[in-house]
Amino acid sequence: MNRIVLLLSYHGKKYHGWQIQPNAVSVQSTIEQTIHTLTRETIEIIGCGRTDTGVHASQYFAHFDLNSKEAIQSKSLNALLPPDIAIQKIYFDPLGEFHSRFDAIQRKYIYKLNTNKNPFCVDTSLYYSYNSTLDIKKMNELSHFLLQNSSFQSFCKSDSGLMQFTCFLSECQWTQINEHEFEFHIAANRFLRGMVRLIVGACLNYSKDKFSLQQFQTAFLAGQSIPHAWSVPAHGLSLVRVIYPDNIMNRLVSI
Repeated sequence: MNRIVLLLSYHGKKYHGWQIQPNAVSVQSTIEQTIHTLTRETIEIIGCGRTDTGVHASQYFAHFDLNSKEAIQSKSLNALLPPDIAIQKIYFDPLGEFHSRFDAIQRKYIYKLNTNKNPFCVDTSLYYSYNSTLDIKKMNELSHFLLQNSSFQSFCKSDSGLMQFTCFLSECQWTQINEHEFEFHIAANRFLRGMVRLIVGACLNYSKDKFSLQQFQTAFLAGQSIPHAWSVPAHGLSLVRVIYPDNIMNRLVSI
């Protein structure tokens, strides 16, 4: 068997996230079915992470095993895939050991927000009409506090079933692109389910004075839900970068 690695991107609007879901269309199931059509092999593709329904990815890695690596080419695969999924590169791992999820050492997300109604951003940016209460200085006050901590139980969905809530953040920052556009950048070794959207919601609610910094810190350090917890809509969120150790990436061979 040959270990095949895909570098891809997708627009998540029409999909129930990356992972296969019962009676729902996912990015994973769409790619698996397309590869089967192309190669006549039944494969199981493993992604670098689980993105929720409606979340996008401009850089995403996945791997699977195939009997013949000559049977797959990016041009042929892209021709069969829908327009909202694109294969950027295909690699072969001579050692057969690449694991898209467990080998990743950093992932980065960006959440986009727009205070001016813009029909061209409707699928990729949150229209936030409360621009008069959008205080980027306050939002970064919360972000900088989070950057100094590593236990994120307060930002994990209650039905996740997780027992380990440690995430090491390397970036957590709001930035203003122009008068109406804002972005939240966050990078870490791993993320909990729903974590980024809950953090964005907390920052926006803090900007609207729905709770004090002390109330936030008390709840966070106790691992409790943040006051007025809000998971912002998924369409503003994109996975933009996944990093692997150099020695792993350097051994991959382009197909």
